[in-house]
Amino acid sequence: MDTPIAPEHDFHHPRLVWAALAVFCAALLALAVFQSAALVTLSYDWPPSPLTERTVQMIETWHGWMEALGPGEWTTALGESMEEQREALVAP
Repeated sequence: MDTPIAPEHDFHHPRLVWAALAVFCAALLALAVFQSAALVTLSYDWPPSPLTERTVQMIETWHGWMEALGPGEWTTALGESMEEQREALVAP
């Protein structure tokens, strides 16, 4: 029998590479929108430098925009709701 057990895949096919890149970019965008506060916290841990200072300012500006638009509040509200449900299940 010449049939392989598992078919071979071409993981370097350009369409697959672009699809993976699109998924990665969408995930980064979702994190930037819904977890902007975490980005601010993360940026404060970077070593000081002129580039870091400018980057932190840009992240803080982005976070301000996200707070004004509201996605961060949705994430916080969802987290609080899930925590209340968890506590209700754990409480005797």
